[in-house]
Amino acid sequence: MTARLVLLAERGTWESVDPGRLEYMLDRAGLGASSGEDLRLLLGGDPGTRGAVGYGIWFNDDAFLWTDVTAIVQNMIIPRTPGGDVYTWLYNTTTNRSNLGVEAFISYYAQSDFHFRVFDWARPADPWQTDIPYNQLGEYIHDVQNPDGVWRQLLRVINVTQQHTLNNWTNKVYLYNRFREVWDLVYLYAYTTNNPSQNTFQPGDFYGSWGPIFETFQNHDGSNKPIGFDDSWIYQDGDISQLAPENSWIEIDDPSLYPPIFLVPNSAWAVGSTDGEPVDQVFEAEGGVHDLGRLYGDYWVASPGDGEGWMLRGPMWTFPAGRMNAEYLAGIAEVSGPDDPICMLGVWDATQGYYAAADTLYRSDFADDRAASPFRHDFNAVAGHQYEFVVYSLANEVLGMDRVVIVKN
Repeated sequence: MTARLVLLAERGTWESVDPGRLEYMLDRAGLGASSGEDLRLLLGGDPGTRGAVGYGIWFNDDAFLWTDVTAIVQNMIIPRTPGGDVYTWLYNTTTNRSNLGVEAFISYYAQSDFHFRVFDWARPADPWQTDIPYNQLGEYIHDVQNPDGVWRQLLRVINVTQQHTLNNWTNKVYLYNRFREVWDLVYLYAYTTNNPSQNTFQPGDFYGSWGPIFETFQNHDGSNKPIGFDDSWIYQDGDISQLAPENSWIEIDDPSLYPPIFLVPNSAWAVGSTDGEPVDQVFEAEGGVHDLGRLYGDYWVASPGDGEGWMLRGPMWTFPAGRMNAEYLAGIAEVSGPDDPICMLGVWDATQGYYAAADTLYRSDFADDRAASPFRHDFNAVAGHQYEFVVYSLANEVLGMDRVVIVKN
């Protein structure tokens, strides 16, 4: 909250904030009893002592004005832990251009696993809402190739504010379920206003002014894992708009986060260090060693008639030391029927002679007939060890394997 007060002071927009909300912000920041002089010293002091936007996108004041509905699609690049020198809070966040909307964001604290959070500006008495820890987001996290060609972990979010009748609104947040290929509603709040302009952004307003940002509460040395947005765009009143230099601008408060790892003006960016990311990331199934099955298009396929056995064994891989994630893309011909075991997926540490990660998949683990689904394994890579990615068919269904992607996590 102190970071938001800092931004208000820097941008000279104190007057745009409702007095009741400003009082709430000061109380939340522990500044409710501070004198005017104390506030000036704190909010105008050394940037190393306050939260700020380390890097990110702000909307032009006269852009993205709306009437009935506004939403932003957030494709967030989200390593499991932030890495580097992060020792306090760090948010990967954005607004959707509404004054009383939500921030649906990734919250890091020090080197703990991230949480997905919702902060609702329409609920000043109780703004902190949804809180989903990393280990409960398995169906929503998947790996995507970023604009710089590197595969990284991603969470897809839609953050919506909509007017239904005059002065009656809802804030909604959806997460994309990559397993079932649907958008799941994870947050909903209905509320009223005295007039629509309390919610629809007006030039000069502060709330709703920032787009995808890296919000930080410390100085950085740029050693964190890549964090950012693979892509973002806005939907308003029936129109879709890309973020671009014509309607938004880039703010860099922490020079250690510049230059970015990549920048697609202004819809996609990542900041941090690429140290420790594996050089080779994609293992195509047809390129492996197979004791059974056959090539079918881009897939390697085994049927029950082929019998039980090694459907896929990859070449030996070595990785930088650290936590990795292997994502297997697999599908079966028929998801209905008895809940038979279908296959075993594993990450074999050939140096030590044990599975660094392994799991048996059952028919009920697959979502759709013939549609490939991603299955993920976290494992800790040891420097100098050799790893092999394997699939063992249990001969109960036609099974297709496409690829394995390995990302730093």
